[in-house]
Amino acid sequence: MAFKASEETTKTAFQAGMEPPMRKRPFPTEITVLHKGQNYPINVDEEINIDPLNFQDACYDQPGKFAWYSAVHAGAMTLVDRTKRSLEVTKGRVATRFRGTKDVNTGKTFSETAIDKLLDTDPEVIEAYERYVSAQEQEYLLKAVKEAFVHRRDMLTQIGADRRQELRDKGF
Repeated sequence: MAFKASEETTKTAFQAGMEPPMRKRPFPTEITVLHKGQNYPINVDEEINIDPLNFQDACYDQPGKFAWYSAVHAGAMTLVDRTKRSLEVTKGRVATRFRGTKDVNTGKTFSETAIDKLLDTDPEVIEAYERYVSAQEQEYLLKAVKEAFVHRRDMLTQIGADRRQELRDKGF
């Protein structure tokens, strides 16, 4: 059974003379970006928005914004690598501390399997893991924003083509 929209439901907010409501975004629209030790609060919607009245400004800003977010994303990927390495070093240091020690219940030396299980509960390892996950989250968000700028570039290109076609149609 096909859905049949009534005339009322097909009338858009734009046709009614109202601003269309903002859709809920699947990702946070306000993020804090860490770059070279500085925190930058960013409103992603404002950064990506294309103002039809300032189309040229959006075109001029696009390369610089894309380059900045690409650089910040590269820094975030480096931070992920560093925190992953730090996690591995922390695990190794804590595992070394457990090797050679004896279990108080059995009096036997810890096996590698037991040490692996103990690592998951060690506060140092947990803290290093949390830093790693936090760095990954930052990298994922920045990758999404960077990819949104690729889509923004495509939209700017299409809007420009549409405007040129409108001028041609009007005889300019």
